[in-house]
Amino acid sequence: MSKATKLIADEEGYRQFPYTCTAGKLTIGYGFNIEDVGISEQESLVILNIRIGKVADSLRAKYDWFHRLSEARQAVIISMAYQLGLHGFSEFKKMIAALEISDWEEAAKEAKDSRAYKQTKNRWDRQIAMLITG
Repeated sequence: MSKATKLIADEEGYRQFPYTCTAGKLTIGYGFNIEDVGISEQESLVILNIRIGKVADSLRAKYDWFHRLSEARQAVIISMAYQLGLHGFSEFKKMIAALEISDWEEAAKEAKDSRAYKQTKNRWDRQIAMLITG
């Protein structure tokens, strides 16, 4: 961490959730003004990659079969867990059981039998196709 980073981090302080700063602006993190500036795509991608790493680590720790999946199938499972949260993903017990034995068609069928599928059908159709083809 550079001296400037440490100084600014110490001076600003960290806030996990949005708050109104002394200038009346919506702010988050280490004084990131999101009201006027927003967040750049580059900044957002950095955050996304950190969160994807956390989701992937959690999936590896919880499911022995996860590391055996192709990169495309891992991406689909990470995306589902990212969308649903790890707890929400873990509720797909029949789909997870099918994934464990590499039964892609059954996993796809179980994925379609969900509220998430009905809510974001196009997204899930694309990902289910990736799940089947690997």
